[in-house]
Amino acid sequence: MNVQLILTFGFVCGYFSLGNATPLDLPIKDPRIVGGTESVPGEFPWMAHLTIARMGMQRMCGGSLISQNWIMTAAHCMDGAESVTVVLGGHNFNINNADIVTLQSKEFYIHPKYSSQTFPDDVALIKLPVNVAFTARIRSVVLSDLGNRDHVNDTVIVSGWGYYSDAVESTSDVLLKASTTVISNEMCSETWGSIIASTMICTSGTRGGICKGDSGGPMVYSVDGTWVQIGIASFGDNLCELMKPKGFTRIQSYLSWITSITGVSVATTQRPTTTPFSCQSDGIKSNPNDCNSFYMCSNGTPYLFNCPGGLVFNPQLQQCDYRQNVPQCNY
Repeated sequence: MNVQLILTFGFVCGYFSLGNATPLDLPIKDPRIVGGTESVPGEFPWMAHLTIARMGMQRMCGGSLISQNWIMTAAHCMDGAESVTVVLGGHNFNINNADIVTLQSKEFYIHPKYSSQTFPDDVALIKLPVNVAFTARIRSVVLSDLGNRDHVNDTVIVSGWGYYSDAVESTSDVLLKASTTVISNEMCSETWGSIIASTMICTSGTRGGICKGDSGGPMVYSVDGTWVQIGIASFGDNLCELMKPKGFTRIQSYLSWITSITGVSVATTQRPTTTPFSCQSDGIKSNPNDCNSFYMCSNGTPYLFNCPGGLVFNPQLQQCDYRQNVPQCNY
């Protein structure tokens, strides 16, 4: 995946142009997945394929479903947009798929501090016209307040339908994924200089990563088996295979804004928990005292997470679900 900064306005081949700037001068806003593999259908049920219309042209981005009626993506994807077509439940767009849901929206919110000429605050929200039903192929990703964790050296997963090689000029038909490693912002600054801010998170360029068409897609991190989104694909070098660091919006920095716009509750952790809970083994556990929350046990320590608003914990699925699907909580 790779991202391009708007220095001269207008679309070029479906993405924002850098004008005369060279890849060594500035990163680009418009990422793609390189060095990855095909995902398993339904492996990332929060993935959204976005086609954004602007000035009679179209561009493609990724996004993530964060509730029944909200999509999160990059601000540079939605900058100047007139409308967006959202596809959920997709995997291989060469095959007819009954699981796919397609919706169009003209209601979206770009972070008020975002500027097309700088890189921070690259986050936007899209409101869907209707609530989507969760299925095996369509589910929201977890947003969690993980505190001041910097994730340096953590292994994360990025995914998207963007370019998979600098040698091709088309996006992938299937959803690709790549495993990569978070690096420190100081190390990222060695390549990108002063544009790196604390509200960003970077990954190493030595493994798979984002490229053109992957902008706005999620970076997820596993917390004891549950995927938590911690980043949004934001920028990289114009040549995706140069092994330069890739830049993402650090979601932790924008949780308050996201909640203020969407009303989506963020999973929160407490240490120690207010209610005594004994971890007999690591993993996800039901909260015997509250359907709206669950525990994650790690190295014998319990962390209490709250389900997003309106959802309860389903012990069979090991994730938050509609109340009507959990008989013991349907009251």
